Amino acid sequence: MRILFLTQVLPYPLDAGPKLRAYYVLRHLAQRHEITLVSFVRPTDTAASVAHLRSFCHAVHTIQMPRSKLLDGVHLLRSLITNRSFIIERDWTTAMTGLLTSVVEQAGPFDAIHADQLW
Repeated sequence: MRILFLTQVLPYPLDAGPKLRAYYVLRHLAQRHEITLVSFVRPTDTAASVAHLRSFCHAVHTIQMPRSKLLDGVHLLRSLITNRSFIIERDWTTAMTGLLTSVVEQAGPFDAIHADQLW
């Protein structure tokens, strides 16, 4: 099965609970399925972390996670006005939308999409 696996943060290194869960689900699925991982990355994430994930994923696509306290304030206000989740307001970016569109057009179709930590 071909699975598109989406994560809010890179699931490696294993330094936080949500990363642990995402990593082991990803690892388990990769044993029998072709996994394409799409994730935001933080400035502290390393090329070695991405390389480790590539060792068992068919493909790994990343994009920088935009963060600032000023933008967080804007996203919080927008969240209150629109009644949408703060996380959705903060993490919905044209760059990620473009990356996902490109991945689906070039590597799709996928049999399943696993969206981890996107609530």
